[in-house]
Amino acid sequence: MAAVAETPKVPESPFKIEVTPEAQNQLREVLKAQKPGLGVRVFVQIGGGCCGGGGAQIGMALDNPKTGDTTYTVDGLSLLLDPYSVEYLNGASIEFVKEGEESGFKIDSPNLPKPTEGDSCGSGGCGSGGCGCG
Repeated sequence: MAAVAETPKVPESPFKIEVTPEAQNQLREVLKAQKPGLGVRVFVQIGGGCCGGGGAQIGMALDNPKTGDTTYTVDGLSLLLDPYSVEYLNGASIEFVKEGEESGFKIDSPNLPKPTEGDSCGSGGCGSGGCGCG
């Protein structure tokens, strides 16, 4: 009897971004109206913003893949990550939230740098975690 060769298991990458089903549906709808080949770029910008230099912001945009990007696929949805943002986006979650008549995407990541103490922007100083940049 011939031995059956087992297919080697590819270890799962420790990198993960969670995209809720509602967020996936909304992103797919947006992509349908665009030219083929576009993906959803998720990126991190460190510094700037209302906190002056210690805060971090996460954003999303429709974009074409660029040299050096990592493409992370969630249920067939392509997320484009630049090399700089990858380390900050591991473990991130993307949700689509509705509050009253307003709706939008909410992105959280446990790996963003914390604002430095003493940075402030009005009564909700960044050191308190309340950057109130509307």
